[in-house]
Amino acid sequence: MGPGRGRIAPAARLRTGQVWSGGTGLTALERYRELNPQGRDADELISSIRTAQNSASPALALYAASCASCHGPAGGGGLGPSLRKSNLSREAAAEIIQHGQGSMPAYPDLQDEDLEGLLNLLMEWQADD
Repeated sequence: MGPGRGRIAPAARLRTGQVWSGGTGLTALERYRELNPQGRDADELISSIRTAQNSASPALALYAASCASCHGPAGGGGLGPSLRKSNLSREAAAEIIQHGQGSMPAYPDLQDEDLEGLLNLLMEWQADD
């Protein structure tokens, strides 16, 4: 069998419902994103992989689905600012998430437990960096 024959490309795997856990693949995609921050073509695939990997954590799954496309797959920034280097208080972050600010859209319909999960995640990231 020749190179690539019989293999499903990562994007195709995700489109067909198979999960590509791809630790190495994900690392490569994230590195590509760092080297070419204007190249947004990897964002959807990165978010899809992160969502699959983080399905055990509702906050990470919500972040991957709603936030990662602007703030980066691990909160390090992209079109939007880094959430890891943020100095926002929990209350200020909640205000921005619920009401939006600048180009950040509002998410007024988040369930309380989803908002609390996101805020816990953001505060954990800030404490780590």
